[in-house]
Amino acid sequence: MKNSFIKLLSVAATALALSGTAQAALITGSIDFSGGATLDNATVSLATKVVSFSGVAVVNPFPNGTTLGSITNGTSVNMAGAANWSFNSGALPAFWVVNSGGAAGTITFNLASSSLFSNAGGFITVNGFGTMSASGAGFDVTNGTWQFSTQGGQDVNFSFSSTTTAQAPDGGTTAVMAGMALVGLALFRRRLA
Repeated sequence: MKNSFIKLLSVAATALALSGTAQAALITGSIDFSGGATLDNATVSLATKVVSFSGVAVVNPFPNGTTLGSITNGTSVNMAGAANWSFNSGALPAFWVVNSGGAAGTITFNLASSSLFSNAGGFITVNGFGTMSASGAGFDVTNGTWQFSTQGGQDVNFSFSSTTTAQAPDGGTTAVMAGMALVGLALFRRRLA
């Protein structure tokens, strides 16, 4: 009985020790892109996809001190993964890729899905979500949302904004709680015996 209790305390101590281990950082901040887009229809309200993108660059990365906020304004964005992108889309890997120029290295947004939000009055808005990853060491894959909007004819300028919806890691709280529960059960069992 005593050995079981000691083993249980050892497990709890290990869980507590593991709770202090370092965790990677999430990608933080917001970023906007602008550039040219060719739609599949000259009438915006009838368009269902973007056939191609051109001249896409970063504008207004913010706020300072965040992962995305550190990207230089005017940095070129690779939208090859978004070529021939349907507004009501499923997953598309490497939807956009940009070099942060900093510790994060290359940031890649993998689209999970997108859907047409609004298509009226010569204006289109598409919402989507996915995950961002960084080639730099120490960054966790981070959930992100974005919005694409454009107005005008077939060859149009567009705006694309992306924001991370970071979910903070629990800092080991789960491991600590599990360890405390095991100790509590052991004490309860000991008391019953």
